[in-house]
Amino acid sequence: MNGDRGVVDGTDAIQAAEKEGFPARSIVFLDIERMEKMPDAMRDYYRAWSRRLLTDGRYRPGVYVHAHNAQVVHDDVKAEFAAAGVNEEPRIWIATGHGYEEGKAPQDVGFAFAGVWQGMIDVARTVADIKLPLDVNVSSWSSPSEPDREGE
Repeated sequence: MNGDRGVVDGTDAIQAAEKEGFPARSIVFLDIERMEKMPDAMRDYYRAWSRRLLTDGRYRPGVYVHAHNAQVVHDDVKAEFAAAGVNEEPRIWIATGHGYEEGKAPQDVGFAFAGVWQGMIDVARTVADIKLPLDVNVSSWSSPSEPDREGE
């Protein structure tokens, strides 16, 4: 991973979102799994990926990230928003089971910027008499990828 690859993958994300018919300004989430130490090359990658989406302007970058890496990723992506002149808070989806309970607010994960908290992974739930493995989240948004309405 590096910044050049982030640009290529950002372009791919834009093209895929457009091909699938996502509305303008939809949030496209990049999945960043837990890392004990965040390598500079990975930081260059997700910053370039975010910058590519912001520069293009059709979609907004969001990030799914483990709580262990959430602060540094948020700060880096927020800096990309500011550099692009986009006065919005990036959407951050945080994963960790530590302290999770359904009914808590996403920010209860320990980060004021958290919009979604994924606390349970591959939990078996029955839906319409079919047992399915699900991930259980709490969210500030009814649909995390849905764009904010202009002027709100």
